[in-house]
Formats: sequence, structure tokens, C-alpha cells
Amino acid sequence: MFKRLFGSSSSTTTTTSFGFREVGVDEKERLVRGVFEKVAPSYDLMNDVMSVGVHRLWKDYLVSKVGVFPGMTHLDVAGGTGDVAFRVLRALRTTEALARKGGGGGAGGGGGGGG
Repeated sequence: MFKRLFGSSSSTTTTTSFGFREVGVDEKERLVRGVFEKVAPSYDLMNDVMSVGVHRLWKDYLVSKVGVFPGMTHLDVAGGTGDVAFRVLRALRTTEALARKGGGGGAGGGGGGGG
């Protein structure tokens, strides 16, 4: 089953699944890229419609729980459009600016909003 779901490192595997059909391993990359390119421009709009905008609140809440602090490093791994990483970056820049001004800038977040 693992081989069917994830393919195999063996050179004998020439097909893999794409949806409900088998395709050539080389063809799958092209098909996945095609799906991504069709969906990417409207991804945030689709999330807005499907969640009635609540996904933005979830993302802001997530950033508030990250505990941004001056000098921190944030790595976004396969985060879709990267909008959570950009929210964390905004919060980090705000926190660091406050720290430079002597305003503290401890954990928390802020920097929400945006898409």
C-alpha cells in the first residue's frame, strides 16, 4: 500500500496515482503544477468564501500564539501561500521596532490583518 500511495524509489516504478488515475511519474509533476497554477490566484478568495472570512481570524490567532520576540527566526514549511509567514514577519517587525524604541515588545503578536 505504501508503494501505491507514495511511489517507490525503485526504478521499476513508472506510474503513480494522480487523483483516481494512474499517470507517468514524469507527467505527475506537470499535472500537479497545472492544478497549482489554476488554483493559486484565487486561493485566498476561495478561503474567504468557504470560511466566510474566519480563516483570517484563525491565522491572526495563530500568530498571536506564536510568541513573537525580537531576534526570533521563523521558518514556514509548506505553508500554502505564505500568508501566515508574512503575518509573523509583520508581527516580528512591529515587535522589534517597539523594542528599539524601548517599548518592550514581548511575546504576543499583533501585526494581524492583511491577506
